[in-house]
Amino acid sequence: MTACLTKKKLNTKIRNSSFDKIFCFETSPAIAKLFEGSDAELYRPEQHGNIIHSARLYLNMVEKACGTTLNQYYANLPVSYDSTTTISHELQNIGINDSDIVIALHPTFSGYSRIPLIKLKARKNKLWPASRFAELGVKLSEYTFANGKHPRIIIDLLKSEAALGKTITQLSSGKIILLTEPPDMDRYKALLKRVNLLVSPDTGPMHIAAAVNTRIVALFSGKSPSDCGPYMPADRFITVRAENMPDPQAGIKAIPVDDVYQACLQQLKTIEALREKKE
Repeated sequence: MTACLTKKKLNTKIRNSSFDKIFCFETSPAIAKLFEGSDAELYRPEQHGNIIHSARLYLNMVEKACGTTLNQYYANLPVSYDSTTTISHELQNIGINDSDIVIALHPTFSGYSRIPLIKLKARKNKLWPASRFAELGVKLSEYTFANGKHPRIIIDLLKSEAALGKTITQLSSGKIILLTEPPDMDRYKALLKRVNLLVSPDTGPMHIAAAVNTRIVALFSGKSPSDCGPYMPADRFITVRAENMPDPQAGIKAIPVDDVYQACLQQLKTIEALREKKE
């Protein structure tokens, strides 16, 4: 009852306001009802035919409202020099040099909880087993580049998520390094900018990595990457989907380690080739 009254109050307030245009970035019909009765022009995301990325849908809304065509561009998050220097020193303190290839694994998702009954649907579609992250980390740490060096593997988590990170690092016999610094957006952007590759389910860090142009291997289940995958040039990310596996009903657990590993190898070979060309 309280929610209904709140919505009615919002609707009345919107109708009595003198808006010229309203942009609603939410696809829920219930949210759209908040704007009923307003004289303003209402713009909402519209999917027609083939699925296109949500970000592109929003840009289409702007194009329609402004009567113009926008050039293709992607989200960009700036990373400061000071934050870059801080991350360089932080990694050097754990034995990772600026010349090392670094792979970050992100095993959690927004709202993650250690309680198994919390966010069951999200857990099914986004919580890849700790044992698989550990196995992947070990295999990646053993990959040898032409110069004889190996990738360095890290996990960076909030302290509230650290227990999962510790489980993964223990299962990896120390091949994966766990970082648990206090929340700091500038630091986190710089860290994701510094790493050469991020392996993550469909969650916030994946989008932050895309916005700092870091290569990504994204694990998807239950959603289409065409709709909400990394919004960046297509040659910089690879998606591995549960729906393409023999048992998609298992959710993200349907994705085997080797499929993710092969996607990572594809990225690593590109990274190595580009580095050699630069040198």
